[in-house]
Amino acid sequence: MKVTDDDTRELFDRVRELWGRAGMFGQAQEECGELIVALSHLRRGRVGAEDEVILEVADVLIMATQLRQQMGTEDIDHAVKWKLRRLGDRVGREEIRRASGLPPRGDDGR
Repeated sequence: MKVTDDDTRELFDRVRELWGRAGMFGQAQEECGELIVALSHLRRGRVGAEDEVILEVADVLIMATQLRQQMGTEDIDHAVKWKLRRLGDRVGREEIRRASGLPPRGDDGR
């Protein structure tokens, strides 16, 4: 998710001015925790959990975008590209594994 809208970028600047980096980091932790809880609810089949997950993903994406702006877009973008390449390698290895008749790896992909 890229911040391209000037109004959004300005809003994130205002957030940083009001609550600072420490406040931003704390809020990011809180939003990630809430997403973890929502995913647990979804996994257990709780009614309404999918809507809860959607809202929490939105919160986490907003916070991740703020952190990206704060910590340096180039560094974050470089890390994302590296992580995506690594994921592609893992997927490729698993596809080969399954095509050769070996059982799939566990839920964690390892």
